[in-house]
Amino acid sequence: MSAQENKVIIGRFVETVWNGHDTSAVGEFHADEFTLNGEPTTPSEFASGIAGLFEFYSDLRETMEAVVAEEDRVAYRWTMTGTDPRTGEPHSWRGISMSRLRDGKIVEEWYNNDQTDAEIQEIIQWLQARDGQAGTN
Repeated sequence: MSAQENKVIIGRFVETVWNGHDTSAVGEFHADEFTLNGEPTTPSEFASGIAGLFEFYSDLRETMEAVVAEEDRVAYRWTMTGTDPRTGEPHSWRGISMSRLRDGKIVEEWYNNDQTDAEIQEIIQWLQARDGQAGTN
């Protein structure tokens, strides 16, 4: 596939999965096994991981700020925004993702963002408290 075709696939992935909150579509965009920040994973594991983020930020939205593609790789700078359900305050963070595609599917994905470990832990604690699992990891 061309670099332009790969850009279109990544754009559809962002719109469908991140902005549409459609975790069932993850496998449409990822290979059966792929790497995420160097670690092997599957579409179902990835979908499970982001489902909690969608539960916490029910209005989560990702905006692609800039996109570049070359051969089988697509990199993009993004901003995510959502409303904190505990406070009603808007929250945003920025990041960069780079994906390598083969046959129209993501086989390798790297990302980095400015969301802190403490913020992630707060989301986990909120989800656990909501589900009656406070204090478990």
